[in-house]
Amino acid sequence: MKNKKILVNIILTLLILLAIVLIHWQLGSNNIINLKVSTYIGVMVNLFCIISTITIEKKLTSPYTIFQIFSLIFLYGLLICEQILNFKPNDMFDLSILVTEENEILACFLIMYSQLFLQLGVIAEKLISKKESNNDKNSKNNAEKLEKAVLRKTGYVLIIISFLPAIYDFILNLRAAIVYGYSGLSQNATYGFSSIFDKLVPFFQMGLYLLLVGYKDKKNMCKFIFFFTIIFYGVQILFGNRGIPLIAVVVTIWLYHTAVKKIAPKILIICCILILPLSILINVIREVRVSYGIKDWINNIGEIVKNSVSDNNPILESIYEMGGAIYPTAYAIKVIPAEVDYKYGKNYLLGILSVVYINTSNSATNFANEMNIAAEMSEHSGAPFGGSYIQEAYANFGWFSVIFFFIIGIILEKINIKIEYRKNLISIVLIAYFLNPFLWTVRNVMVTLPRELVWYILPTYLLYRLIMNGEKKKERSECIEK
Repeated sequence: MKNKKILVNIILTLLILLAIVLIHWQLGSNNIINLKVSTYIGVMVNLFCIISTITIEKKLTSPYTIFQIFSLIFLYGLLICEQILNFKPNDMFDLSILVTEENEILACFLIMYSQLFLQLGVIAEKLISKKESNNDKNSKNNAEKLEKAVLRKTGYVLIIISFLPAIYDFILNLRAAIVYGYSGLSQNATYGFSSIFDKLVPFFQMGLYLLLVGYKDKKNMCKFIFFFTIIFYGVQILFGNRGIPLIAVVVTIWLYHTAVKKIAPKILIICCILILPLSILINVIREVRVSYGIKDWINNIGEIVKNSVSDNNPILESIYEMGGAIYPTAYAIKVIPAEVDYKYGKNYLLGILSVVYINTSNSATNFANEMNIAAEMSEHSGAPFGGSYIQEAYANFGWFSVIFFFIIGIILEKINIKIEYRKNLISIVLIAYFLNPFLWTVRNVMVTLPRELVWYILPTYLLYRLIMNGEKKKERSECIEK
């Protein structure tokens, strides 16, 4: 039955892809396809990718589905507000002056092709992959008991080495945000050997994830770690750079739901209801993050919130601002290859090289711009408007980047299979950590992922294996003595 659904999904995806190609072919007639029509079609394609996958999997917590949901918000949020809801805030800098409407239309079609090929990669892998066996439940339970103990020990080691760097980084950014607002964070940037201390900070998040799953059978301890993690990263949304801590909160909830205990539907409903006050908070942060510090607006928080609700639509304003990834994508189409040559995979190769590259100088170098197309395009345009994984792929492979996304789709489904039929708990923890930088690529670039894999995921796994081997050796010694 499931294979029939997958086959139907493949046929529908191919038919939609053919329709998009035919519509794209008609772009020469300006009266037929405009930005509003492109937005409607793009949003429907994005929704199709989400709904069709949920129909097959009977859940919405797979990494691919979450990735597509984030894509709907970050890639189309601004266009949905402008073109569908006729909403445009008056107090935001209009980045559309950097591109033409034709650039934005082409960006919409590039996103559609990318998402459909991503979808094809996922469902093709679903069709050909074999389920992993998980029959020996008694053996699995015994192994899981030992594994949870090892997860806890590994987590404590990582917390010990990263606690001071993480707390110091938190306090430093909090103080800068209190005084200077969002702009204060840039003053805390470190380079050279002084940045090595900062490189330990991500291990704190990894350590918390290990402890969260390691204590899954100890209800009170597990909930304490869960809420501490949410509060610790949730508070960092106030620092101004909201995307990364927001994803950290989402992934923490995902890890708890996937590896510890499924969250009841009523809790999910409450979370949806909380979208309104959260959007107001996000909107307030947006309005004051550049010019004022937290200290200034906390003193006038009541008036600011009142003005935000009465004068504006906080939900739409939040979606509008978060959904600006269309501009870096459109700008890349505008200037590549007209003004800047294609990278032909150079960005991704430099991303791999960055694993062993360490900036020993006391300032930023050109390596970051050469590796990061979002940074290069921001410098070229004179506007720091971020980036997206689609912009990055286009800069390297042009319209042939869709083949790249087919491969990414296959990888995403392999990760999903690993989650669904996992044989150990360490895999789910490492995947959860990886989801943080991966989900952020919707609004960023993928070239940072090799560092995450080699600098944090691999050392964590090696430490885990080292402790696990030690525990198994201890068990064998005890058995021999008995």
